[in-house]
Amino acid sequence: LVAGTEWCRVRTLRDNAGAAVEAAVPSDPVVVSGWKGVPPAGAEILEVPSVERARAAVRAREGRQQLLGLAQLPPEVLHRKAATAGKAGWGWRDRLAARRAATAFSRDIDSGEGAVFPVVVKGDVAGSVEAVVQCIQALPTFP
Repeated sequence: LVAGTEWCRVRTLRDNAGAAVEAAVPSDPVVVSGWKGVPPAGAEILEVPSVERARAAVRAREGRQQLLGLAQLPPEVLHRKAATAGKAGWGWRDRLAARRAATAFSRDIDSGEGAVFPVVVKGDVAGSVEAVVQCIQALPTFP
């Protein structure tokens, strides 16, 4: 299974009473043991046929997150990161991704469109969603 940037080989499935189950349907709450890390709350779970495919899916998702993080930076920061990337231990793919993100972001800003990132905030604790939304709204925007 893959959820967010975490994966697992399912060891056991347990229902809400703690009894072992063989399978679960989409609305059944179950505890899955075997995760390599803690998956994010509310993440969709992807079933993959092998460990290799799980690792590949996680690598792709991590790359996508890195690009989204780079796209949110102002162009001058991205250009500076791309120029100093070799010194910081970035590989050629990272430098290329930073340059592409900087170019796309600059093009959007120059055309007056700007970059818009829709955000869905989910939470499992009362009050946590409001705190996250306030932090996001406090982030600076660039004209």
